[in-house]
Amino acid sequence: MEQFTHDELKKIIESRDFQSLMGGAENIFFELSLEKYEMGKESKEAWKKGNLELAKDVCVFANSNGGIILIGLGERKSQKCLGNLVKEI
Repeated sequence: MEQFTHDELKKIIESRDFQSLMGGAENIFFELSLEKYEMGKESKEAWKKGNLELAKDVCVFANSNGGIILIGLGERKSQKCLGNLVKEI
């Protein structure tokens, strides 16, 4: 279970070496989301929920030193840390 720094995450993204994220843990710089935030027109309630979830995640990073939200990564609960772990790319 690796805790990536903000700079390490930026290098991984720039190099497109997403496999190196496997087993890595969410932290104050890193948020996982398997599916994109619901922003479609399926229903007004789903649209509101998607906007609220995205706004909450962005606000957390805006009130700290910034961060990275990666969409499309599967996650699993960690038994050893607070954040979820990357289980699939």
